[in-house]
Amino acid sequence: MIAVRLAGAAAASAALRERQATVRAAGEPRPGGPGARAAGAQALRDLAASPSQLHAVRGWLRPGHFGCPEHGELYAVMRDLAVAGQPVDPVTVSWEASRRGVTVDAADLAGGMGPLAVASAREVHRRGLLAQVDQAGRDIQASASEPAVSTAGFLRSAHDHLARLEPGPARWPAHHAGSLPADPARQHGIPAASRQTPADREPVREAAS
Repeated sequence: MIAVRLAGAAAASAALRERQATVRAAGEPRPGGPGARAAGAQALRDLAASPSQLHAVRGWLRPGHFGCPEHGELYAVMRDLAVAGQPVDPVTVSWEASRRGVTVDAADLAGGMGPLAVASAREVHRRGLLAQVDQAGRDIQASASEPAVSTAGFLRSAHDHLARLEPGPARWPAHHAGSLPADPARQHGIPAASRQTPADREPVREAAS
């Protein structure tokens, strides 16, 4: 009996956390414009083409980062299917999405490029984070223009706004497509000393003198 009550309490707590997360996400700023919508659609296609990449992005990519709310809901469907060990393909995703009230044509999720899935997800995350930064800046400016707010209160408000920003991992996986290119000089076997500019070597001469 006690175990049943504990299980029920845990389920209720999990449901409450999920509802709270949904409410917070609904109030978050989203990136706008056709570019954000296109980036979201491309990320969904690429992730559908390589569902194994979902484990690499689900820790930092959230539905609220997508400019189109429907795209965010589709990403949530894909993420949930992957966590449950279910197939993540255009037909399965569109079917599960329809159960959640989101209508999507399976053909719209086809034709992606799996090797670019993480890079596409980064672009969605970048746009979403920039939208959050822009909104935080507006909120901080509004607080600064309020005469009744003290300096200490303004600083606390600015800190709170900035603390709510959610950046991605400190270090992106270098093996994924879209990572920074390697040093071309190193690729051609040019020694490090030969790649230094006169400005790079100047402090060495000064130290020697």
